[in-house]
Amino acid sequence: MERYSDPFEDFDVYQDSLKVIARPPWVVLAFLAAGFVLDQFMLAPFLYEPVQYLGGAGLLIGGIALMAAAMRRFRAVGTSIETCRSTDGILVGGPDANTRNPIYTALLLIYIGIGVIANAPAVVALLPVLFAILHFGVVRREEDYLECKFGDSYLAYKQAVPRWF
Repeated sequence: MERYSDPFEDFDVYQDSLKVIARPPWVVLAFLAAGFVLDQFMLAPFLYEPVQYLGGAGLLIGGIALMAAAMRRFRAVGTSIETCRSTDGILVGGPDANTRNPIYTALLLIYIGIGVIANAPAVVALLPVLFAILHFGVVRREEDYLECKFGDSYLAYKQAVPRWF
């Protein structure tokens, strides 16, 4: 007999919190550390200094600005930013009007900005793996949680706003 696969089996009504593989900032920091360690084995720098500093600074500043705007919006409506806590609602304004994941997008921009400024090709090369881990280990699980908790209102938001830019 085949077992029914429930996409929301991680949702526990008695413990209303998201079940992600790890907290996203820690995942990003782990990848930064791994990238810098791997970078010690690479011999050649990959960027010219003007591109390195101006491009990296643009990515870093953009990521910090997006993070600040998203966090400000979370605090303004009184919902938790942390993935280990329950959420009280769906944010639909501010940065969340353009992407369903402004904080994760900001983390990726900050990550790549640091890698470019540091001229660390291994950090930059790990970006697709980091993106995949955040996408499947955090974002998709978060979406399942929000669909289960908020139903049609989240599905309408999901239909109207892209996951990523």
